Amino acid sequence: MSALLLYYILFGPYHENLSLVDACFYNSISRILFACGVAWAIYNCVTGQAGLINSILSFKLFIPLSRLTYCAYLVHPMILTGYFGSLKVLFNFSHMTLVLMFLGFLLLSYSAALVTSLLFESPVIRLDKFIRNKFTKT
Repeated sequence: MSALLLYYILFGPYHENLSLVDACFYNSISRILFACGVAWAIYNCVTGQAGLINSILSFKLFIPLSRLTYCAYLVHPMILTGYFGSLKVLFNFSHMTLVLMFLGFLLLSYSAALVTSLLFESPVIRLDKFIRNKFTKT
């Protein structure tokens, strides 16, 4: 049910020319319905009713990937600001330039995210586990 709701919200009015009233209604309610659809999918995963979606989302490989993605989310704006802030001249964008910049920024962001995760996040997680184990044993 939530997948159908999310699909309709994302792709439903794509080729339609909505009237002003319909567009206002869609834009005012679509974000709330999208959040409800995601919340319903999370609820189904937590209660064990999601089946295949739950097994895909709880795959063990996603745990370190989620940590890297969050660190990349934190580091990426700094990389972009550093690069674009240091430009002296404007340059023309082409498709090849955009692809190369995307791949370069992706590689830089995830490399910096790996370093950030290893230097900050992993030691804090180990310290947290150590403290929790120490207090739960006594």
